[in-house]
Amino acid sequence: MPKYLKAALSSVLFIIFLCSLALAEERLTVTAFYPSPAGSYNSLYVKTGLGVGITAPSVSGVKAQITGDISTANRSSGIGQLWVTGSTNSNKSLVLGYDTTADVGFIQAQQYGSSTSHLSLEPNGGSVGIGTASPGYLLDVAGAAHASSFPTSSDIRFKTNIVQLVEVLPKLETLRGVAFDWNQQYQQLGRATPGRQIGLLAQEVEQAFPELVTTWGGDNRAVDYGRFTAVLLEAIKEQQAQINTLRSEIESLKANKK
Repeated sequence: MPKYLKAALSSVLFIIFLCSLALAEERLTVTAFYPSPAGSYNSLYVKTGLGVGITAPSVSGVKAQITGDISTANRSSGIGQLWVTGSTNSNKSLVLGYDTTADVGFIQAQQYGSSTSHLSLEPNGGSVGIGTASPGYLLDVAGAAHASSFPTSSDIRFKTNIVQLVEVLPKLETLRGVAFDWNQQYQQLGRATPGRQIGLLAQEVEQAFPELVTTWGGDNRAVDYGRFTAVLLEAIKEQQAQINTLRSEIESLKANKK
């Protein structure tokens, strides 16, 4: 028998032997091992579809399909990792894992052995929900969110039909700043933040400044508090103009009395 056939047969017999030992312990371990000439481990190659928990992949074009849970572990660092490599560059990967030292799960896009990369969520459409399974916006956080800043695009080069806000003071008089508690209905949505709250009433804002109100989850309303600052800015300027007019009138009255 040729030497390469003997080596192949020995490898197969060794794999069968490992499987037999594992079955006795109610588990299955498959290892590729070449006993000749010096003995070494190597990769296990499956030419056709591989099914784990299923006899064969049921999805067309899939090389491997797993039915059930999958667990990975890197015991030397305490970080379990699953690497999903790029279709045209295997050095670029999406890494999913759990750092047991920091006690935090993570998702990281990176280039192997080099640097991190950008991570895009829903690049082809759809929305991302944090704490909710039914996001009403492109990014919807059910609860409190924290950051050092939330910059908003405001470049004049990206804007058209620019009109300055006027006569905002009478509109502001129709709004109420209120303190409130979230009711049971909102709490059941899993979105309520704890404690006493301060804010506006969206339906009142909608009547005066409809551009600041959006809807989510059907007919629920939300207020863009960040852009409300533009209204407050013009209100201060209008009020200052009134103050300046009154000052001028007072100065005129004083001059006439002399």
